[in-house]
Amino acid sequence: MKPDLQSKLLRVLEERTIRRIGGQQELGIDITVIATTNRNIREAPKGRIQKRPFLPPEHLPHPAPPLRERREDILPIANYYLAFFADGTVTKRCMRYLRRQGSS
Repeated sequence: MKPDLQSKLLRVLEERTIRRIGGQQELGIDITVIATTNRNIREAPKGRIQKRPFLPPEHLPHPAPPLRERREDILPIANYYLAFFADGTVTKRCMRYLRRQGSS
């Protein structure tokens, strides 16, 4: 995300208000944002990540190991998305394939 867009998003998160395009009044919002990246944001190039010195705890990064290190999570996640998009379940053959892909 470009730095100027990051600062706009941060303003929305801090002030909890938005203004519709062409609108005249601020509207209060109640949202939770969950974001993820495959990069270490502490090692990001300067200027690529907005850094704020005093973020509340809910804005701090919560590192999670990659899925290839959490194989037990593959089946529940696959079943969730399959049920959500196709109303089905993951076959044993598909599960073997997913597990093999994580080990390569």
